[in-house]
Parts: sequence; structure tokens; C-alpha cells
Amino acid sequence: MQRLRILPAIALVALSSAAIAAEDEPPAELCSVDRQHCITILHSALPGSDPYNGFFTIAVRRGQQYMAKYPTIGYLIDAFWSPDTKYVAVDNRRSNSGDYLWVFRLSDGRAIRMPVDAVPVHPEDAYEKYVEDLVYHVSRKFPELTSREFRKLFTFAKGWTNSRDLIVKTNFAFRNLPEHQIAVLLQTFRVADDKLVLIDERADTAPWPPKT
Repeated sequence: MQRLRILPAIALVALSSAAIAAEDEPPAELCSVDRQHCITILHSALPGSDPYNGFFTIAVRRGQQYMAKYPTIGYLIDAFWSPDTKYVAVDNRRSNSGDYLWVFRLSDGRAIRMPVDAVPVHPEDAYEKYVEDLVYHVSRKFPELTSREFRKLFTFAKGWTNSRDLIVKTNFAFRNLPEHQIAVLLQTFRVADDKLVLIDERADTAPWPPKT
């Protein structure tokens, strides 16, 4: 499964409205309400970064000090700060199909969750296995939506609940869905020992673009 790095108009079929707005004018950085922490995309590469998947840098800053930096590409879409101010979930558009989600620990900037293709020395087929797994979760409810019919997906954060659980949404485009319709997988994760643990999920279909 080849991941295209170009962004044709068809790539917008399953984007969130925030992603569409961000593509026109992406934010330079996203900060917490108290401005104590910020997430920034630096338009320079870290030493030793992959020239194709790491020519930019995503950085976690506290005050004027950068706590952590990681190779990335693309641009920022949105950031969601946990109610206990311990974590931030960041949507970083990286291509025209893929996993956009980072989760950073704010005490030191450590990434407790990276996009699957941003993990250092990840297997070549990491993205393909990621797609297979998520499509399986959808096809359990919709057997006709299979990997053979899969076109693209977009995984991003939707926010935190009052009980400090993270809501993650994946939008899917499938060839055999009606025009202007997508599949949606909504998952809820609990942070335990700095790991995301899946506690609930549901799959559905939805109109695209969403009705206002």
C-alpha cells in the first residue's frame, strides 16, 4: 500500500473541518490556555532525521525552553490539553492518508504516543499493519468494508472527557461506500502508566461533508 505525499483535492474526502481550515492557514504553534506549554512545528530537521519523513520538527515547549523535539512532516491542526494538565493530544497532518496523532507528557515532553510512521526505526510495513487493524475494527460491524475496498484514513484526537479519557476518531474512505459517505471509528482511551489503553469503541457511517 503506497502512501502518497501529494495533496490533491480528492484528499479532502475524509478530513475533519479543522483539518481543511488548517491546510489553508496552519497555526505556527498551539498553546495551553495559560500559555505555559506550547506545541510548535519547526521548519528544520533534527540531526540524523529521515530526509523524507523528518524534514520538519515537532517540539514541546515550556515557557521559552524546549523540553523535547521529534522529527515530523506536515503541519499542526489542533491540540487538546487534558483536564489534569498532564498530557496534550496533538493532531499533526503528515500526508494525504494516515495517522496524525501525537500524545505528549507535559512534565518532560515525552511522546507517549506517536503517529505509527513517526516511531523511530519502525518496520516498513508499520502503516499497512496499522490500516489492517483499524479496518478490521470497522469490518466487524460492516463486513462489506474490507481492506480490499479501503482507500484512505485519517486518525486524529477529538478531545478529552471529564474523566481524563482521550477520544480518538478515525475517518475512512472506502470504494464501495456511497458518494459523500465515510466510515467512522470512534475510540476512547484511558492513560495508564503513560500508555493509551483502549476502553471503548464504536463504528458507524456518516455523511461527508458533515451536516451543519
